[in-house]
Amino acid sequence: MIDFSVEAEPVTDLGLPCGTVYFTATDVRHGLRFYENGLLVRRDVTAPGGVSGFISLSPTGEGPHVEIVGHLNWWSTFSVPGDEDTESTTSHGLDIGSGRPTARSSPDAPIPKTITPESRASSTTARSLRQSARP
Repeated sequence: MIDFSVEAEPVTDLGLPCGTVYFTATDVRHGLRFYENGLLVRRDVTAPGGVSGFISLSPTGEGPHVEIVGHLNWWSTFSVPGDEDTESTTSHGLDIGSGRPTARSSPDAPIPKTITPESRASSTTARSLRQSARP
């Protein structure tokens, strides 16, 4: 099990006109590795609880925010055992989806549920959030 959860994590390199945004999210993943003769041949990763949280302009989470969710699993196989350059990955699910911006009166206020089937269909993918997250 690996926990990639963050709280008020500043992200400055997105090139947004608003500058820094802050990610708060729960992201716990379970991974299995399979070996043959001591060499990695397959890797399976699931996020049983999914990713849930929000992006805000405030490190305290007050004011407008965008809810994010994700439900993803993937597996990788290696055509040459142990050689990560030969990795082939298959993934399923929603990587990261976002809803419409909402506002909260305080950081302790519940996050409104804004994800709808329509917003999932038009959600943007943020693969950079999981590029370094492979166990």
